[in-house]
Amino acid sequence: MKKATLLLVLAMLLGTMTPALAEKPEDKGKQKNNAPLAQTQIQSRFVRRQASIQGELVSMSGTTLPATIVVNVSKVAPKKNKKWTGAYPEVKKEITVLVDANTKFVRKYWGKSSLEEVTIGDKLDVRVKTNEDGTVTATLIKDDTLQWTWKVHNGAIDGLDLTAKTFTLKQKNGKSVTVKVDGKTKIYVPPYTATGSTFADLQNGQIAHVRGIINNKTKVIMASYIRVGVVKPVVALPMTTSTQVTATSTQ
Repeated sequence: MKKATLLLVLAMLLGTMTPALAEKPEDKGKQKNNAPLAQTQIQSRFVRRQASIQGELVSMSGTTLPATIVVNVSKVAPKKNKKWTGAYPEVKKEITVLVDANTKFVRKYWGKSSLEEVTIGDKLDVRVKTNEDGTVTATLIKDDTLQWTWKVHNGAIDGLDLTAKTFTLKQKNGKSVTVKVDGKTKIYVPPYTATGSTFADLQNGQIAHVRGIINNKTKVIMASYIRVGVVKPVVALPMTTSTQVTATSTQ
């Protein structure tokens, strides 16, 4: 009877010790470190970084937003950023930049622009911000190749293309520029009217005055204003007859 009672007591003691033996030392460590782990997770939250890159536009997906552009980098600031997410932009290497509705477009002298005005080969100054997946999105794209024509371009119209709505403007200095017309271009051909004229009213040989947005690399002007000058009539001078000359000389 005493043996049976002793065995029962030992069994009860082993039962109370089992949970303590089952717990591993490393488990205790995990429980104690719960607070520090939470702090580490807070510190590793994604933070957007910014950079400014300059370079030449190599390609673009299209002119409809959202879109992507590829820039061959010639300069980047800052030069390094250890906390950058993804591959940091490098000089002489290409970088793909996302463009969306929040991206601001401006020309060389900060005139308002759009993705439609940007052309392959343009020199761009792009400000980008990082995304969590390692990509970058442009917040500002400044096209240093585009500017408003401060001076009026004067010349003779040549090579009218009614389909493409373009023509060549041959200037007095011997240089030529290509003029493009769209639905916003205001055209005035004599006799001038309040409603203006159309592209079909233009003719080769007419002297035109053009203003608009010029691409300094391609020498293409997206015209906002075209005015054809009035041709002054030639006034015939009175001719002196031989009789009159003879009479005068005799006198």
